[in-house]
Amino acid sequence: MKKTAYFPFILLFLVSCKSWVSIPDDFDYGRMEKGRYINDYFSFNCGVPDGWQVILHDGLDSITKESLDAMRDDNPDAVKTIEASSVRSAQLVAMTQTEGDTGEYLMSSFVITVENVRLNTDIKNGKDYLQAATETLTSSGLHMEVAGDITAVTLGGKEFYKLPINNAEGLFTLHQLFYATIINRFAFVVVSTYDTDSQLEKLEKALGDFVFEK
Repeated sequence: MKKTAYFPFILLFLVSCKSWVSIPDDFDYGRMEKGRYINDYFSFNCGVPDGWQVILHDGLDSITKESLDAMRDDNPDAVKTIEASSVRSAQLVAMTQTEGDTGEYLMSSFVITVENVRLNTDIKNGKDYLQAATETLTSSGLHMEVAGDITAVTLGGKEFYKLPINNAEGLFTLHQLFYATIINRFAFVVVSTYDTDSQLEKLEKALGDFVFEK
């Protein structure tokens, strides 16, 4: 069976809910430099696991557009929600396995996306963001369900909050972990997707290489 590299387009949660909140002019989508993804706006960098593929902002936008076009007839409301969020949100980078172990159908991956929450005074940390996001996730029509509690974790020396999600995709269920923190009044969200415990271990190792400079 052919293995699939699954890139989940990100359902951005509209917790900001103000259409005039947008991406600022000095925003940095990031770059690759000496084998690391570097983003100056968020003072963040991370390495690329050996053999993994990197997709930057422009490539992610193309993948998202294709995904939305494919689901437009079956779920037009969800498509409108995601397209509306693009004014104030951005997908920065994705990294995915290119080869899996025997019996694995899904390639694990993680995607980093951000949403401007500057005008939402209720969003003070990643926990607030994920709590506000839960209702949108479960009512999106995308077969996503909350699979556990929100818990505090540390990535790259910065406090994040983690929310487990199960995402029914065709005949199988994807396991996803949503990590969120607030940086420069943006929700900085990491979504990791995996199928097996072995893949989860690889993702945890990859996220263990996150560095926030300040």
